[in-house]
Amino acid sequence: MSARSLSPAERGTAFHLVMQHLPMTDGIDENTITEMLDSLVAKRILSGEQRQGVDAAAIAVFCRTPIYDRMRASARVWREVPFTYGIAADKVYPGVSGLPAEETVIIQGVIDCLFAEDDGLVLVDYKTDVLKGLAGEEAAEKHRFQVEQYCGAVSAILGRPVKEAYVYFFDGGQTVRLV
Repeated sequence: MSARSLSPAERGTAFHLVMQHLPMTDGIDENTITEMLDSLVAKRILSGEQRQGVDAAAIAVFCRTPIYDRMRASARVWREVPFTYGIAADKVYPGVSGLPAEETVIIQGVIDCLFAEDDGLVLVDYKTDVLKGLAGEEAAEKHRFQVEQYCGAVSAILGRPVKEAYVYFFDGGQTVRLV
């Protein structure tokens, strides 16, 4: 990357890198995040430009949410997990006539965060979208299809239900439950 500001996609990638390395400990504040960012740059996990595109305060806000507390309490947390899953086309495209019953659609994605609780799995999808005055619930709706497909794939692959799924917006620190 050259010396320019990050595109929205590059900024999202930088945030996801940071969240992948976020410690699951109590008392994380903006200073802790700033030190972690500097460490990630020193280890060449994050470029200097990416580091400038990550808002330490926004991540510190996430570390004060109930969803983060639940992640920390979990015995098993998966982060940035790629997957590939085949699903019947009529499940992806309900109401479209003429789809052969045996037609399969391949879904590929990366689960931002998945954690286990006694009664099922919880999926968290991080978003760096700028909400532009939208309420989190309204903004989350545009991600519903993706999140629902991810939940179905995870449940089938792991053989455990995804009992809840959330979209977390760093813009405004909003957690929205979709499932």
